[in-house]
Amino acid sequence: MHQHKQNILALVDFSATGEVAVNYAIKASKAFNRGLTLLYISSTTTDQTSINQYRDKLCHLSDEIKTTEQINVQYILESGPIYQTLSRISQTIEAATIVYGLAPSSKFKLFHGLDFLKASRSFKMPFIVVQNQNPSNNQLETVYLPITHKKEEKEKLIWASYFGRFNQSQIVLLPAKESDNTAKAQVQAHLVFAKKLFDKFALNYEIHQTSKNSFSIRKEAITIASKNKNSIVIITTTKHYGPEEEIIGPPELKIIKNREQVPVMCVNPRNDLYILCE
Repeated sequence: MHQHKQNILALVDFSATGEVAVNYAIKASKAFNRGLTLLYISSTTTDQTSINQYRDKLCHLSDEIKTTEQINVQYILESGPIYQTLSRISQTIEAATIVYGLAPSSKFKLFHGLDFLKASRSFKMPFIVVQNQNPSNNQLETVYLPITHKKEEKEKLIWASYFGRFNQSQIVLLPAKESDNTAKAQVQAHLVFAKKLFDKFALNYEIHQTSKNSFSIRKEAITIASKNKNSIVIITTTKHYGPEEEIIGPPELKIIKNREQVPVMCVNPRNDLYILCE
């Protein structure tokens, strides 16, 4: 599967939300100058006739995108458990990032998306979660970065720099306002690293002062980003799950399901996270 290496990987299910995921994946492919891989995962009980129909639909969609978007497109049809298969394929092809469509749920479905987040902890690449709102023509022009006191923020900053380097996106840093001196020092250290990194590549960035602490800053980032339809928010996921996270989900569950339907890139805090090749 060498031809798929470092591609943007979009999970396709031919639903309205799946279509939005493909549209964002196209934007990401152009932003990072990568190819696009469309992945459809069928049930192990799907009959051969249906599988052939899905393959034809994938082929047609792939050809359509190649023609209209002028990017390199591949497709893969697999069968098996959806999240395990997605994780396996993403690592096999060393995808640059995954784009996943999460259908908006009613307020009664409190744990909607939790199974996906639990499975995504194995991903060695960032994943972008979108809902039902299609990207604008100039999507991904602005990247919003909530900066918390947590140590695992560096990988997120590196991925923000990719948006600036490859896509000339503007980067907006949103540092948490902390009263605790230790937390305040950690936020400041992240800002120093960010400025050094962004200045090295002469990136377009600004620091937007906020009044929210580390526990609220990600929600604040969504609120700010929702006023700019050409934006994406990048967050770091929870590194360790306790009993509470296992049952009701980590804090980022509410972020990826935000009512404003702002796309969110999630970066797992791990030492073997993939990086983009030049």
